[in-house]
Amino acid sequence: MSSKLSNDLAEHSGPVSSLFQQLKNPKEWEQYMLTEEQILFFKKNGYVSGIKILNGDQVDLLNQELTQL
Repeated sequence: MSSKLSNDLAEHSGPVSSLFQQLKNPKEWEQYMLTEEQILFFKKNGYVSGIKILNGDQVDLLNQELTQL
């Protein structure tokens, strides 16, 4: 991804970075499925917490980019 801040992301129809792994099939997505307990909790409370979205390397890279801004 270009470091140019005026890059219009509306012009892109796919990933603009290699930061996130692109999953290719349903089997790879299974690790991200909510459990039945999480679904029931969401239906009752309207949110689910404690789900890790980024790994340490991704957080570090995003922090570096934020510092540059």
